[in-house]
Amino acid sequence: MPLTALQKDVLAILAGNRSAESHFAGGIVLNAADDPAKLEEIQAHALDPIGLKTAWIQMSDEAEMKMIDVADEQPDMPIGVAFVDSRGCPGWIGDTPSLRLHAPSIRGCWPRVVGVDGW
Repeated sequence: MPLTALQKDVLAILAGNRSAESHFAGGIVLNAADDPAKLEEIQAHALDPIGLKTAWIQMSDEAEMKMIDVADEQPDMPIGVAFVDSRGCPGWIGDTPSLRLHAPSIRGCWPRVVGVDGW
């Protein structure tokens, strides 16, 4: 299902305000009724689409270079897979060589909802 205009605006605001200390249960806002008047209550600043695109391109370029470096250094490393630590938390194999390959499963594709009444 495509995102509504409100959901797109909220996601852009969240992306622009991320920091190491920020935490947000995004599903609450994304599942809210589409009420443009309410957007003003949560809008922190005007969106800068050029800034967002510039940041996205920079992150994408950095990620691509990291993947190329790992592929060059470890040509036998599988691609298109996830790596996890001993607790099952994902990480980047290029930063933490002790991670192990996470075997894909259908169960891993479904989100788990916790703490919602009626579920």
